[in-house]
Amino acid sequence: VVDSDSLYVFGGLGKFGLSGALWQFGLQSGAWQLVQANGARPAARAAHSAVLASGSMYVLGGHGRVGERQTMLADLHRLILDGMAWETAAPRGDSPCARCSHAALYVGGSMYVFGGEGLQQDQRRVRRRADPNGSSEEEEEEEEEDGAESIESSDDGSVDSLGEEGVQSRSGPPPQRFTMLS
Repeated sequence: VVDSDSLYVFGGLGKFGLSGALWQFGLQSGAWQLVQANGARPAARAAHSAVLASGSMYVLGGHGRVGERQTMLADLHRLILDGMAWETAAPRGDSPCARCSHAALYVGGSMYVFGGEGLQQDQRRVRRRADPNGSSEEEEEEEEEDGAESIESSDDGSVDSLGEEGVQSRSGPPPQRFTMLS
């Protein structure tokens, strides 16, 4: 993320594996600096997202380790840039599922999260549908053989899937949104 005259980069994947390092690049000086921030630093990760909001960098999800197990992450962390201190963020409401390789942006007081790779424990996708009475039912769909599809969302909340059979429309949620805590 870019804040005034600095670019901040957290984590990533290199020749030695996952990184939990925080780097700052001075846009004026052209120099990199390894930053030692206070607080509970997020676990090393790659393929996560980061956004700048209200003087803080928020880091969401990615691919990392829990103990000795490699897994996708769903956690949200906040780096307060003024003072360089990490904290675990606690968003209100529902949070996105564990994912990596997703996109995120911050607009109008909310962080929007879209796409990425989510947990596929049994190669099935579970989709919730709400009925008019407010309850929901889960529907399992067989995952496409290669598991690949490109999804775009429109303003009405429908989702268009571009698979081998062409564009197929289905009802579904728009990109996930949650409100950031200040």
